[in-house]
Amino acid sequence: MLSENMLEDSVSLSSFASGNFGGEKTIGFWGGFNLLANNICGPAIVLLPALFQQAGIIPTTIGLVVITILAGVCSWMMVEAMKLMPGNRHLNHRHEYMTVAERYLSRTHYWIVFFFYQVSTMSILISNVIQTAQVFDIAIADIFGCSYGFSYYPNFGTFPCGSNIKSNVEPWNTDWVISIGFIVVAVISVPFGILNLDDNIILQWIATVGFFFMAILWIVIFMQQPTWDTNNVPWATTNLSTLVGVILFNYGYIVTLPSWANEKKPHVSTTNTLIVSLGFMLVVFYIVGIFGGMAYSPYYHSDEDIFDKLTNSSGPLSLTAKITVYLEPIIQNVTSIPIFSIVIRYNLLDAGFSKWQSNFWSVIFPWAVSLPLYNGNGFNDLCNWAGVILAAYVNFIVPPYLFIWAYMENKSGMYHKPPSNQAVSIDADNNNNADNPAAFSHSRQRGKIKVVDDSMGGSGSVTVSSNPHSVVHSQKHSLGNATIETDKSLYKGDKVEGMKNPLAWAWATYIIMWIISLVGIFFTLYDQFCDPNEDGSLCQNQETSAPTPEPTGSTASPTQSPTIAAISSLVSNIMN
Repeated sequence: MLSENMLEDSVSLSSFASGNFGGEKTIGFWGGFNLLANNICGPAIVLLPALFQQAGIIPTTIGLVVITILAGVCSWMMVEAMKLMPGNRHLNHRHEYMTVAERYLSRTHYWIVFFFYQVSTMSILISNVIQTAQVFDIAIADIFGCSYGFSYYPNFGTFPCGSNIKSNVEPWNTDWVISIGFIVVAVISVPFGILNLDDNIILQWIATVGFFFMAILWIVIFMQQPTWDTNNVPWATTNLSTLVGVILFNYGYIVTLPSWANEKKPHVSTTNTLIVSLGFMLVVFYIVGIFGGMAYSPYYHSDEDIFDKLTNSSGPLSLTAKITVYLEPIIQNVTSIPIFSIVIRYNLLDAGFSKWQSNFWSVIFPWAVSLPLYNGNGFNDLCNWAGVILAAYVNFIVPPYLFIWAYMENKSGMYHKPPSNQAVSIDADNNNNADNPAAFSHSRQRGKIKVVDDSMGGSGSVTVSSNPHSVVHSQKHSLGNATIETDKSLYKGDKVEGMKNPLAWAWATYIIMWIISLVGIFFTLYDQFCDPNEDGSLCQNQETSAPTPEPTGSTASPTQSPTIAAISSLVSNIMN
């Protein structure tokens, strides 16, 4: 009998011949925990206290728990889709996010996901570079009075010292500069972005530990405020317009999971790591959110967030509070920039791009684009919006869909078809084709799919024909050499036994995440353009905060996209 295990052991079904890249499998449990926790800790955490005040304890708690669980389910499905790749049960082959998508999606759907994935991750990367450099320069200007930069337009060759932090998102009025902040961020981030993921774990340790201590400081500062009152946070309200968006976009980490899974140590459990990481961040989100909400009089209807409140906080730790306002987005973004560069590079390499091309698009291009866009926030807002919209699709919609197809294929015994209509012989003893990915098609074909039947009791196979109700048996396989025929086609999921409940759960998750993502995107973007003066408006701010092509001094509303809100609130703090 030609069993599934025999094929898995005898054939290396790596999708692309380029698989020799990336780090070794050296990331342990705590390294993975720090990597995932830092990626989960999105900028929207600063909006959670206002969310507790706006929606109330019960709705926000339910939202946090439900979305955390759903994010965990989507994460598990993404990793399981990797494990269900032929020959990859123990993650012994490198399959990146786009490798899995390429196998289970149609060609058109694959290129749509490829585009969404690259634009999403690239926009977040460029936005993080711009924002972090701006924060550095604003902090320098605030501390020392101004920040220097090399002007390349219009006063080429000069070194203006920018000090305008009252009306700009960066200190310079007219000069386009290569700033000190930009150089510092590049010096820190670029070398780590060229390295592999396992080489970046030290940065993730710094980020997670640093944020953990900052969170403790915040809780102490919150309890010292004279406005501390448990009545500042109601039990429940009907004002839930921002509930989904603020929570959901903290969990845009799933696109990085395959890269981590490929480089984790074999004994490290993906499920346990996900549970601990998500559980830890859920507790942090909850405590920071509810304590921050109780610390101040309700402000969710204004354009302030917790950064504004920390900057103007009272008590013996007021200076420390302001320092954390600078450090939190810097630590978070500086440690995230290399991760996105690495993930982009890995997926490009796995898609067949050369090493030079992959490094260009993952490192050189984002920094080259960031430089002229450093001055101003119009494109930065656009990057954030693109990241929010597209990230919802690639993080929460695609993973359960990939799992559905991977599960159906695995249960039916479907494997890669040869690259032509000719049969391919596989020597199960000598592994003649084990290291030859070219011997197999790297994508799932809706036709010409071989089905292995382990229920026949002897050597044999079952091939499903183009008629969904027709099953053709063949007795041509033995335990030795095996010939895989490819003249049959089309598999229908309803012909597979024992998968009704898993598929039902997978489809339910897929549909629910579509609904939740669309709701989150709608309300996130709605607040950018809505008129708060209209009757029945759901706007939470006093004036519209739609992005403008020129820098402005306005601050972010609680319902802006998380990253926009984080940087805007930081600018507001410095201005005040």
